[in-house]
Amino acid sequence: MSEPQILHAYHLEQAPRRVLLFAPPLYDVRFPWSEWHQPASLLQLATALRWRGCDLRLVDALSPTTEGVLPKRLVRKFTRGEYSVNYWRWGQPTKALQKALDDLKQEGWYPEDIYLLSGLPCHWQGSYEAISLARQVFPAARALLYGDYPTLVPVHALETSGADVLIVGPIQETVSLPLDLSLYAAQVSTSKCSMLGQKIRI
Repeated sequence: MSEPQILHAYHLEQAPRRVLLFAPPLYDVRFPWSEWHQPASLLQLATALRWRGCDLRLVDALSPTTEGVLPKRLVRKFTRGEYSVNYWRWGQPTKALQKALDDLKQEGWYPEDIYLLSGLPCHWQGSYEAISLARQVFPAARALLYGDYPTLVPVHALETSGADVLIVGPIQETVSLPLDLSLYAAQVSTSKCSMLGQKIRI
């Protein structure tokens, strides 16, 4: 892999590619409306890529289980004097994400690009985890990180995230596009993580 890049004016390629869309888990003390969260920007990107003929897959770490629950795990507890705050990891367990990626590899599908949507800078740990997992399974793929994290603190993202490309600002081709909700259509899967690693259904 070449040295990571920070791009301030990124444009999507026109040629069809195999693309994995990855919404990372979230590390924070609270996550309001977690059961209804969807990565809107990532789903707009899916629409733009589908119009270019790309072969897409989705791994959404923040999609609820089939029971409608978003798992969370206590990472640590912050204590200051008499006050204590829990710090959580929200999202599908790491082993479930690993299995979703391994299943794609087992079916013979290898992405050329992996787009990861980051949250706020304080959520950097989820981006790092997702890129590390994807890198283990698909080492030849190009990891592109975009969203608030690389936009607001690009130097930290460059040094910490492990991404090959850091996109600063919005991807212009996705602005105002509809969300490709068909990425979630394959919930008929018998897998416990039925919303992970699903192929687009047009």
